[in-house]
Amino acid sequence: MTTKTDNRSLSMKLQLRRRVLEEAKFDSLQVLDLCAGEGHIWRALLEEFRVTSYVPVDKHPRMAGTVRGNLTGRFLDAFNLECFNVVDIDTYGEAWEPWRNIFERIAQRTVIFLTHGAPNIAMSIGFFARGILGIPPEWNLPKEKKLQ
Repeated sequence: MTTKTDNRSLSMKLQLRRRVLEEAKFDSLQVLDLCAGEGHIWRALLEEFRVTSYVPVDKHPRMAGTVRGNLTGRFLDAFNLECFNVVDIDTYGEAWEPWRNIFERIAQRTVIFLTHGAPNIAMSIGFFARGILGIPPEWNLPKEKKLQ
């Protein structure tokens, strides 16, 4: 069993975000952080970029001011995406279902960060992606990274 670890690759995640945000050249950032955790990523970036609004969201909030919620369509539909120019989806599993909800409603230039955490192969193809690909949910996909 793999233990979930927040930001196992924090330096790489920060490097990627810095590079993309510098390239985007926004005057200021309005951030919707959909898997905020303890806020490590954006706490660091708040010191480097002009962030005029930051809304942390997490299924299990671990910092003050975090909105509690699952990344389901109905919950995400409540957010007015016109208020944000950065959306960060840093999940333990796959980010495709929230991505689809967000993507379909983006109306302005927006940076979206997707982190697809996959401790094993079966985890890397979640039920949303299986449904899109036509893979029955009852199929037992291999859990090992090496097939024998």
